[in-house]
Amino acid sequence: MIASYTELDRRINELEQNFRGHEEKIQAIFEIISQLIEPPPDPSLRQIGFKSEYE
Repeated sequence: MIASYTELDRRINELEQNFRGHEEKIQAIFEIISQLIEPPPDPSLRQIGFKSEYE
């Protein structure tokens, strides 16, 4: 039983070493995904009228 715990501990340590330094990239991916999930603006709320070149 102890041998299986040491093997599990070794594997967890390997995973930690492999993923160390990737936190910022993973966070950036989640931020991009959250931006993509946001619904687009409602087109019916678009302003009606003409825009002048001076606006």
